[in-house]
Parts: sequence; structure tokens; C-alpha cells
Amino acid sequence: MSNWADLLIKEYKEGRKQLRKLENSYDREDIYENEDRKKVSSMISDMTFTVKWLETGRMPGSIRGIERRSVYQNSVQMDMDIFPHHDDFAEVDERIDKELMKRRANTT
Repeated sequence: MSNWADLLIKEYKEGRKQLRKLENSYDREDIYENEDRKKVSSMISDMTFTVKWLETGRMPGSIRGIERRSVYQNSVQMDMDIFPHHDDFAEVDERIDKELMKRRANTT
């Protein structure tokens, strides 16, 4: 069973084949047809790039995938001093409880 990428690859390859036939049909000496030939050639190049990308799952010409780059920039360094310690939570809880008790006493 083919997935969407396989179907796209097949369509791109067929389209590229038709563009190559069109490119070869142009007269190389005709200035106007030469401009059209350049455009078709560019389209063939773009389609080849896309087919390679779809087949490999990576950008063509890339030596390493993006997931492998800047490994040190992507690593998370944890500094435990920035997190409150358990004692700090207890102190905050006590202050909240005292404040709630004061407010309840003032409302009754």
C-alpha cells in the first residue's frame, strides 16, 4: 500500500519526465525558445530536489540533519538553585494560611 509521499514521488517523477521531453523539443538556436527552455530546466531542477527530499526525508545536500546540529544549544542545563526548595514551599504555605485566617476572622 502506498502512502501520500510515495504517490507524490510517482507524480513528480512522471511530471519531470514530461518536462524533459518538452525541454528536448526546443530549438537551441531560437532565442525565445531558449528562454522557455531555461524555465523548464529550472522546473526540472526543482522537481528533482523535491523528489530527493521526499525519498530521503531530508533536505538534499545537507550533510547532517537539523536534529543533529547544535547539540549543545539544544541540551537543557538544569540549575537547581533557581527552583525553590521544599522548605521555601512550607514557608509560603504558612504565610498563605495565616493571611486566610486573618481574612476569615475579619469577615465574621
